Amino acid sequence: MRIGLIVSRSGPAGLWAATCDACTMLAAAEVNATGGVLGRQIEVVPADAGMLSAEAWSAARDLVEIEDVDAVIGMHPSSVRGAITRGIGGRVPYVYAPMYEGGEQSRDVLAIGATDDELLGYAIPVLMERRRVQRFFILGNDYVWPRRAALVAARMIAQHGGRVVGLSMQRFGIEDYSEVFAKIVHSSADIVVTMLLGEETVRFNRAFAADGLAGRVSRLCLAVDETVLYGAGPHAHENLFVATPFVAARPARHSERFIELYRENFGSAVPPATVFGQSCYDGVHLLAGLARSGRRPDAEALRRGFSRLASRRPGRRALPETLMAAAAQVHLAQAEGLELTVVASR
Repeated sequence: MRIGLIVSRSGPAGLWAATCDACTMLAAAEVNATGGVLGRQIEVVPADAGMLSAEAWSAARDLVEIEDVDAVIGMHPSSVRGAITRGIGGRVPYVYAPMYEGGEQSRDVLAIGATDDELLGYAIPVLMERRRVQRFFILGNDYVWPRRAALVAARMIAQHGGRVVGLSMQRFGIEDYSEVFAKIVHSSADIVVTMLLGEETVRFNRAFAADGLAGRVSRLCLAVDETVLYGAGPHAHENLFVATPFVAARPARHSERFIELYRENFGSAVPPATVFGQSCYDGVHLLAGLARSGRRPDAEALRRGFSRLASRRPGRRALPETLMAAAAQVHLAQAEGLELTVVASR
């Protein structure tokens, strides 16, 4: 059974490619070691989503028409999900793996990651209670995910008696944050909520600490994992919190075996197993389970099972309970140097 893995291998999200590749290969090897899918081995076919819609569409089309994959797993920014959906054209199942803004309704796409409603709906009130933060500054890149996440954050903040004192949506590639920092200071914000993509978060957090703001203003970050922490360095994360469905140092019952296998097979030779790679691992096992239930490891059988599963909305509650994603856990973690430590969970 051929599974296409379409990941951003360049641009701000490119720093996650290695952990996604490793976790996907691990899942495939795990399935193959037990006889594969109905006797057929899983083969992973990598592709680059790029950053532009045209690149993503072409990569998805090639996976289906040239590589003849039976299904596709995507771990890439939301801005190219529509292009990939069009490139696949409903011909094979498309599992969108990472945490995202929510709201995906296409019958041709199954989004299995945590949504901003889940993540912010838990993290914001916990921080307001425990850190006594009331004044929020929202900062994101200017594209679909941060724009929608900002609306979710503003709603959650208002519901719990807080106040949004500033909002800034930045284009990609900003390196001089002096204007943004001036706005944050002028707003007297207690905390900055960030929705920045990959390398964008790395640059912001490094500059935030270098400017002396980290000791004065807390941060709540979405889409941050240990890979992002490594990028900014151990001294950039004072008072930084992360809302996430998965932390390797605190595996849930569903994910303990995954962490054990990852360490046994890769050790320190690759980036750590993080939430983004874990989502791809989930996607492989989801597709393997669908193929087994359809009694044929091919695209047609997968599409029938996929259609039944996709119709059982809403979201992750439809997923088989054997998947880690189905646990639907949400963690509030605090960065300590280059590691995430869970401080609260639901």
